[in-house]
Amino acid sequence: MLLRPLLSCAARALRREGPASLASGPGPRGAQRWAWPRDKDRENDKEKKSVICVEGNIASGKTTCLEFFSNTADIEVFMEPVAKWRNVRGHNPLGLMYRDACRWGLTLQTYVQLTMLNQHTRPQTSPVRLMERSIHSARYIFVENLYRRSTWMQFTTSTKSGSSKEAFSPSRPLFW
Repeated sequence: MLLRPLLSCAARALRREGPASLASGPGPRGAQRWAWPRDKDRENDKEKKSVICVEGNIASGKTTCLEFFSNTADIEVFMEPVAKWRNVRGHNPLGLMYRDACRWGLTLQTYVQLTMLNQHTRPQTSPVRLMERSIHSARYIFVENLYRRSTWMQFTTSTKSGSSKEAFSPSRPLFW
């Protein structure tokens, strides 16, 4: 069952509680049990919403998995906007990157991060948001790969501008 981990994670997010074995409260002999890891504000704030990012290799079934949840009432689904990456004012940056990654790789990944930022900052309308990849994938997976393939100058200048790591961290990353 490939969907079982995602179903389990989404169900916990909807219930706003962790597994029974991780619940807070007195344990054996009055010892405090470990609580489900979450921010103190989250514990008391029932309006807090969860963001689950589905990460995985290219063509590993992330989109198919998210399509399964796309008609669920309490879950909003954001898939990678690949159509946008294939048509920017009549140009195909995704195709250009596959033809010449050293020249077009960072250009594409910059645009990918912009489109992902737009998704991450949209107002959340459901208790659970499922996203295909997080904003960090572009930086820590794809741009890192460009660096290893020797586009050093582009990489060093793009990473000095600051970090969005804390601002857009998902509630629960899920690696597919």
